[in-house]
Amino acid sequence: MDVPITRRSVATWNGDLHGGVGMLSTDGGRLAGATFTAAGRIEPASGHLAPEELFAAAHASCVAMSLAATLSRIDARATRIEVGATCTLRVAGEGIEIARLDVEVRGVVPGLDALAFTGAVEAAVHSSATTKALGPHVDVSARARLQDGGGTAALDPPTTDAATTLVHGVDG
Repeated sequence: MDVPITRRSVATWNGDLHGGVGMLSTDGGRLAGATFTAAGRIEPASGHLAPEELFAAAHASCVAMSLAATLSRIDARATRIEVGATCTLRVAGEGIEIARLDVEVRGVVPGLDALAFTGAVEAAVHSSATTKALGPHVDVSARARLQDGGGTAALDPPTTDAATTLVHGVDG
């Protein structure tokens, strides 16, 4: 029996689009009082969150957990996974839409070769809940970098770098 898991956020907007400001909160309280503005979407230095910034953060965390699960299924255990997600917007008609999501994954996985790591990354990105939520109209690409285990505080420069692969979305 499937048990639904729910998460809830509330956004409150005050004012018109260009001069207004929104407040965001989550049931868990982690984002209580976070502000977002229209300018925050196009001006990263505005000091306000953008919805797409939050989506990129959600996608990065979802892919990290999906990769940990994927590696477990092939009896591999990462000592460190770092996922960066970049959300690219485009103006479409009178609105803005997500055009693509690019994921860069760096990992330290003792005993795993670069080819197996790249395959695991592609499977994890493809099967993540956030990729599925995007539907087929958004390109999602992944770049996988397997690193040796020398780094502890921060990941070392990559020792193996796989080409970027279109994992999900519009092909060409």
